[in-house]
Amino acid sequence: MKMNRHSKPQKWRRLSSRVVFMHTRMILAEDEVELPDGKRSLYLRQVYQGKGGVIIICQNGSKVLIQREYSYPVDDILYQFPGGKIEEGETPEQAAQRELVEESNILAEDFQQISWFYADNRRTSAKLYVVCARGAFRDNYSLQPDETEFISSSWLEINKLEQMISNGQIVNYSMLAAWALFKTAPMK
Repeated sequence: MKMNRHSKPQKWRRLSSRVVFMHTRMILAEDEVELPDGKRSLYLRQVYQGKGGVIIICQNGSKVLIQREYSYPVDDILYQFPGGKIEEGETPEQAAQRELVEESNILAEDFQQISWFYADNRRTSAKLYVVCARGAFRDNYSLQPDETEFISSSWLEINKLEQMISNGQIVNYSMLAAWALFKTAPMK
């Protein structure tokens, strides 16, 4: 059967899998798969262990909380929304509350999951949940970021954020995706 870009997508079948790299932050597996046309191929994927991650859009009136953090792979300081890993036993909302305090020293009164998307559907099944936090205020909690996190946080007018997106100053895919979902989500 000849497939072209107009054919109906079909699932692949995993024939075998082996771990090719293991680290505390990443596990890579190589799968042998059978493609819809019967051919076999090798496919490298990240084995995700955990419940996913959260991206928090913290809204306080006409402002949102943004962060700047150095990203080693791209060797640049990028804008981002607060976020992080969902720990075992946490809901996305609970993880958002914890991560917001850890990264920004911010508490919020209300957390609402608005959507999710795949972090990198070509390499992992991990999901990123977008959570909106409202009623934000500063408190005197001590920050406990990861040892490799050097984050600066600030409140930014929403119209300024949208100008930065239009001007290409925001290049972090997860921030762009989260903002698109936030702008279209019905809020309670």
